[in-house]
Amino acid sequence: MCGAYHEYILYVYDDRPIPNLEAAVDATLSLQNPESGGFALDGRSGACEDIDAAFILVNAYLLLDHRRADIERALTRVLETILAHQNPDGGFVYMRGKPYVYGHALMSSDADESALFPSWFRLLSVALINQLIPHPKADPTPWTFNRAPYLHYFPLEKVSGIRAGKR
Repeated sequence: MCGAYHEYILYVYDDRPIPNLEAAVDATLSLQNPESGGFALDGRSGACEDIDAAFILVNAYLLLDHRRADIERALTRVLETILAHQNPDGGFVYMRGKPYVYGHALMSSDADESALFPSWFRLLSVALINQLIPHPKADPTPWTFNRAPYLHYFPLEKVSGIRAGKR
């Protein structure tokens, strides 16, 4: 799941079919922790793991009829979990109760301290999920997704079709 996210962005950007997407959905759904709602392997919720799962599940929802009700439940659950990682200062933590270092000491944060990298990924997760499942705690401002193959590419025109009942 974690590696697939980075490759699937290019498939979605090029409007090419993602190979074995149904199996990827099944595998991703199986990784959701029943207690925390997150997708980190240790049973918690990590900013990277949660966005990886969200990207796969949101795009699968747009592209397939496979397990849509399960995808909606999983996304609703992880969205609540992601929002629980927001601190009163508005920022987000990577994982509750655990310090975080992203490659260098200057990119580190103490346990439960807001930081730039997890805030970016957590907000991006909220934006992706919010395209399908609006949430009262999520920012109501319309999100903007650019047509470029980068970590937050999203085919917004496909969401419009889903919301209008089209395929």
